[in-house]
Amino acid sequence: MFYYGSAARDVVFSCTLIVAFLIALLAVELAVPPDDPVTIITNPFSGQNAMNVIAAAKGNILGAGRWPWIAVAARSDDPDFRAKLKAAGALLLLPPITNACLRDLALLGT
Repeated sequence: MFYYGSAARDVVFSCTLIVAFLIALLAVELAVPPDDPVTIITNPFSGQNAMNVIAAAKGNILGAGRWPWIAVAARSDDPDFRAKLKAAGALLLLPPITNACLRDLALLGT
C-alpha cells in the first residue's frame, strides 16, 4: 500500500475533481437535443463576441448574456448549426436550462 502525504493527497483530490467536472461538461454538451436552442459560451479571454459567433454560423439570437462572451440562446434550422458554431469559435454549447443559471449569475454580478 502506498502512503500519500497530505500535499500529494490534495493534488490527487484536486485532479479527481477537475476530471469529474470535465466529464460532467462533456455529458451536458452531448445531452442537448439537436433541434433545441443552445447557450453559447466563447473564450472570455479571446475578445470574441458570442453574438458574432452566432451570426457567423447563420443562427438566430434569442437573447444575450451580461458578458459579451455569452449568448443566452441561439437557434437555426440548419442541421449543421452546432458544427458551424464550433467552427466559428464557440467554446461550449450548453442546454437552454443553463440560461436561467447564467442570467442569475449575471444579475448578481458574480
